[in-house]
Amino acid sequence: MGMKVLIVGGGGREHAIATCVAKSPKVDKIYCAPGNAGIGQIAEGIYEAMITTVGGLVVGIAAMFAYNYLVTRVDKVVSQMEARTMDFMDLLNEPVQK
Repeated sequence: MGMKVLIVGGGGREHAIATCVAKSPKVDKIYCAPGNAGIGQIAEGIYEAMITTVGGLVVGIAAMFAYNYLVTRVDKVVSQMEARTMDFMDLLNEPVQK
């Protein structure tokens, strides 16, 4: 069972503390007293938001690697096509033997 944390105050420091404490997997619930609108929103769902952010970053990083891999493959194919096109053009420019 995780910890329940009470943060007293509603200023910017308390908001930052609530954000940092909410990142801990040991914390199940954060209570803020008296709180302000911003800190009240953080107290309920920051851990879930952090997990969602990490998931999005994992997907984004994997997509970036896949994109770079595919771009490299396409560049290689284009380079090969250009080399073969140049060989073909050289063949067409050769004089005709009789």
